[in-house]
Amino acid sequence: SGAGFPYQNLQSAIDAAVDGDVIQIASGTLSGDATVDKSVTIRGANYGETAVVLDANGNPTPDLTTNLRRFEETTLDGTVTIAAKDVILDGVRLHTSDKSNPLTWDTTLVSTSTNADLDAQGLNGFTLINSFVTGYLAGNAPSFMGGDYVGPSAAKDWVIEDNFFGGVHTTSEQFGSGSLYLGGLEDASIS
Repeated sequence: SGAGFPYQNLQSAIDAAVDGDVIQIASGTLSGDATVDKSVTIRGANYGETAVVLDANGNPTPDLTTNLRRFEETTLDGTVTIAAKDVILDGVRLHTSDKSNPLTWDTTLVSTSTNADLDAQGLNGFTLINSFVTGYLAGNAPSFMGGDYVGPSAAKDWVIEDNFFGGVHTTSEQFGSGSLYLGGLEDASIS
């Protein structure tokens, strides 16, 4: 736990929160998986500051060890599962030491029925901004409905901007360059 963060892990903070709360986490590392089952904002030390830092030649700089942003990163070391509407992650580093998936969504909260009310879907309004997503095996890339999903929209109003996806590991069994796979989104802003 970081300075000013009274919880031993992210899950304890989420459990104590109510919809609409902001969970502010200082620089440092919080270990352990967490399920975000409330509409909360989780802010790391560098919230509001893009994770895409450019070098003198205009190329992205992926090195996290040189403190390219204002503060040392807020690292969430474990799998973060999104299980509510209107969840915001801003200025964190999602990373898993064991190279598993650092970010998942509880897709049992969405219906892929052609009759489903899109406005009532359980994962609408997800936002991931100003964050690093790193350190996983290519086969464990974050995936919402899979990159090849064909069907009705499963969620809407997502914002995924100013993030850096990288540091993907490969093995002889898990190879490729998978960084993020998204399907079934409507009215999303991804850049």
